[in-house]
Amino acid sequence: PHEEGATSSCLSLDSDLGLASLTSAEGGALRNFAYDKVLDQSSSQADVHAALDLPRVVDNLLGGFHCTLFAYGQTGSGKTHTMSSIEEMGSEQLFAELRQRDPEFARTQVSVAFFEIAGKKCFDLLGHKRREIQLKDSDDGYVHLQGAEEPGVYSAEELRDLVALGKSRRATQATDINASSSRSHAVLRITIHHQGEPEEGFGRAIEGEEGTPLGGVVLSAI
Repeated sequence: PHEEGATSSCLSLDSDLGLASLTSAEGGALRNFAYDKVLDQSSSQADVHAALDLPRVVDNLLGGFHCTLFAYGQTGSGKTHTMSSIEEMGSEQLFAELRQRDPEFARTQVSVAFFEIAGKKCFDLLGHKRREIQLKDSDDGYVHLQGAEEPGVYSAEELRDLVALGKSRRATQATDINASSSRSHAVLRITIHHQGEPEEGFGRAIEGEEGTPLGGVVLSAI
């Protein structure tokens, strides 16, 4: 029994073992869940960045792979706060690495798409006005966003400005937990295009097809 007004956690985290355990009121474990990494409520944003190993994500992205950073959780659990920090840190690392490999952006282009999924519809957040778009799969496995604006960006600052614009256009509605909860799922897609033959610093083959997407990263908070 607990004193009136006192609270206790029903979740126990072991960062060394990577375990999250549901516990009973008496402290006994009810069920264990194993993860690669476990971070508790005392963890800082720096701890989150270290666990994600963002430099490796950027390296894989420029190696031609699709990468996804996905936040899932209850309203008010801190998804937007956590992802905002990742966006800031990740954008800095991405453009710092790009400028090392192609300082003048002579053969590299970064394009950005930002859209939300509300119900069964998708809406572009970067156009002149919020409008519905269509998602279409292509034979090469690339998802095309028909009707969406995908502007090019050349710096972390430009990327963050576009993200801020998109966030300002998201649909929000008050809930019992959060006065300005986003009543939709947001997806930010960053695509790297590299022209010409594969070369040192830009990974797997793209068959020399100019403008072919080399890789992409998707950041989503659900």
